[in-house]
Formats: sequence, C-alpha cells, structure tokens
Amino acid sequence: MRDWQGVTKILGPVLGWDRVLRGAAAEPYAADRWGRSALPPVVFVPQSQDHVSMIARTLYEAGLPFVARGRGTGMSGGALPMGRAAVISFEKMDRIIEVRPDAFEMTVEPGVLLSSVQAAAARAGLMYPPDPASADECSIGGNVAENAGGLSCVKYGVTGEYVLALDVVLPDGRCCSLGSRARKDVAGLDLKRLVIGSEGMLALVTQIVLRLVPRPAAEATICCWFAEADQAVAALQGMMQAGVVPARAELIARECLRILAEDGVAVDPGAGALLLLGLDGTVSGVRDEQARAEEILRWQALALEAASGEQAEALWKIRSALSPALKKLAPVKINEDIAVPLDRQAECIRFTEKLAARTGLMIAVFGHAGDGNLHVNFMIRPEQRKEAEQAVELLFAEVVRLGGTITGEHGIGVAKAPWAGLRLDPVTLALCRAVKSAFDPKGLCNPGKALYGPVEGEISRLV
Repeated sequence: MRDWQGVTKILGPVLGWDRVLRGAAAEPYAADRWGRSALPPVVFVPQSQDHVSMIARTLYEAGLPFVARGRGTGMSGGALPMGRAAVISFEKMDRIIEVRPDAFEMTVEPGVLLSSVQAAAARAGLMYPPDPASADECSIGGNVAENAGGLSCVKYGVTGEYVLALDVVLPDGRCCSLGSRARKDVAGLDLKRLVIGSEGMLALVTQIVLRLVPRPAAEATICCWFAEADQAVAALQGMMQAGVVPARAELIARECLRILAEDGVAVDPGAGALLLLGLDGTVSGVRDEQARAEEILRWQALALEAASGEQAEALWKIRSALSPALKKLAPVKINEDIAVPLDRQAECIRFTEKLAARTGLMIAVFGHAGDGNLHVNFMIRPEQRKEAEQAVELLFAEVVRLGGTITGEHGIGVAKAPWAGLRLDPVTLALCRAVKSAFDPKGLCNPGKALYGPVEGEISRLV
C-alpha cells in the first residue's frame, strides 16, 4: 500500500491531529541550512519512543519513505525529505531526563537544544565539550546523526566521543538499546558507533546517554596575526609539538579578514591570517601553557595579544558569526567543509588561493586549524553556479590527493552525494551499503542520501 491518507488515518488519532502536519503547515520542514527544499507529503511530530515506533512501523509496512529531523540546521541536505518522504520531527521530544553528576552523565531526548545540554552540564559543575557554532539552534539528536564537531574538537574530540548509549527505533519499528553506561564495553559489535554519524539512514534515535567532563578551572585566549596562512599553520604545529594542545585553534584567512575589517573589526593591516587560540585547564597549567605558546608564536607573528573576560568572549563571538557574515558578500554562499592532515593545511589553503585567482571566484577560508577541518566558502552570483561547482570538484580532488576528506563535520547528505565515490572506494561503499541494508532492507529510512546519491533527477528540481 502506498497511501498517505491511509497512514495518517492510522497515526492521527494516536499522535493527535495537531501532530500531523500537511500542506502549508509542512513547509517549515522542507529545508535545512543547505538552502534547497523538498516539500514533505506529511510531517509527524512524536512525543515518545512508542510514538516513533508506531510511526516507523506503519510507514514501513506501507512501503512509504521517511526521514528524521532535528532542528533543520544541517548544511548538507541530510534532513531533506527526498523521494516524497514523510518527516518525523523530534522537536517535541526535548526533555533532559536526568543529570548524574557523580557518574559524569546526562540522559536526554534527541530534540533537546545543544545549548540546553551545555547549560545543564554547567549547572552541575561539569562540561559537555562539543560546540558547533549553531549551539543555540541545533539539537543533540542532529549532532549525533552528523557526529558534529565544533571549535573544541582539537582537544576534546567530536560528538561520538561523548555518547555512551542510544535508544533507537529501527526502520521497521522495532526498538533496541545500543552501547551502555559502562565506560568500557566490548560486548558484541559496536553498533552505537555505526549509528553515530550515519545521517539518520540506519535508525531513529529516541534517547541519548551523554558523557560529561569536569569544567576547566581557567581559560585564556591568544589572538595572533601573521603575514601568511602558512606561517600561522607552522606556528600552531610548532606549539603543539612542544606539548601545548589548545582547546580551540581557529584560523581565519585573508579574504575573511577583509570581510571582518569591512564590518568594523580591528584587523592588523599587514595580516594575511589570524590564529585565534583558546587554552583551558588548571590555573597554573593555563598560565604555563600560555607563556610557552606565546614564546613559540612570536617567532613568526606580526603581532600577538592575550585576551580574557569580555574581550575574549567578543573574539569568539566574531569567529562564530563569521559564516553568516559571509552571506552579505554575494547572493549565493557555497560552504564546503573539508578536512586534511595537519601537515597539509598550508598546501590546501594555497590551493584555494590559486583556485580563486584562476577562476575569478571569491573564495573565503576559515576553520579549525587544530584538527585540519577547513571551511572553504565560494561567494558567487547565481550565474556563476556552474563554474563554482566545477571549482568545488577540483577542490575535492585536491583534498583527497592530500590525504583528506570531502566532509569534516557537515556530513554528505544530498549536497555531497555525487562525490561520495571520490572519498570512498568501491569496496568500502559496498560494505557501507551492506550495513545500510541490514538495518533497513527496504531502503525507506532517509532515502537519496550519502551512500546512494539523490533520487534520479531530484537535485535539479530542488528550489
């Protein structure tokens, strides 16, 4: 049976008809931050795992596709309802169920905002480290689906490092628990790790047990200007080789500095790169690391200053606001999230500069220099899209040649599905698809994404 009216008649009385959205009410669920949209035939808004199980089972039996959605802040089209898929929105499953400070744990539902998780951890005197720039808007379930990173990855790692256990609903409606609260657990295959970062293609996450860590006693920020990005990268590498590992290490390259200057930010006039570093730890440890870091950085820096309190907070806010600020430069912004080995970052940045000179496209680069994750932004007019897409393909080829990957933290989704084979060889792709089939034999859970590419012709139809 392929009948949306039939499944809504089954699910409406259970969920409540106000939790079944169609037509104009479904329009807000048609897009994410990638910028294109596909209107879903229906949106279901569950409030419990039982609801999710019933929705999945009903749709699966009917042979109808579906996609999980957090808060729609993804940047690769991962939550777009391709193939006329229904949306299962987790926005109302937003409870912090329990915080256990003695166990350094928190149990949450997937719709909880990341900022709420961070705030709850802070109230308990602890910290949840992953910190994507969209913390005030993104959900923890979406973070799990994308294995989200953020500014603090260099020291603390990504979302997957902080997920102890998951409750999930399989595509056919069956429920199971993956992982455990134990810090060491090698019982069976690590299916939890498969679900984390799977972009919602394997299962529907309904509950998450998160690992928390102690809050650092002290923090420090160093703002360091360099003539060239090469020098900034080399200085950072020297600092880390000396044993000073920052909590945050952000690189802002030349074109982005020009944009910041136009927005009234004080920029060193001779600078081609800004390195923004955050240190944390004990009071004495931070003091010692700051002294050692500054000694190393001064060898190549044009200027260096330490910041604290409100000044430091303002600097990090500027960095977090950089991506939205770029949108003012051109009607279209294509944000490509790539990652390369630490020792190939300078080479990658040089390639983007040559690519900009060769194509005449405006390319602005910034990113997480401590872990090699760079955001390459193509700022273009609509008529330049074809040329920009060709330039993106050249970028991806170069990144793979450098030993890197076409996506560091934004996922493949729809946006990068055509290039998945550039990063994953045929044998690896076949293994990934076999895992997908084991979880979802009918292929109904988040179709047209990542491993398979878009439904034929659908990208061109997206608005």
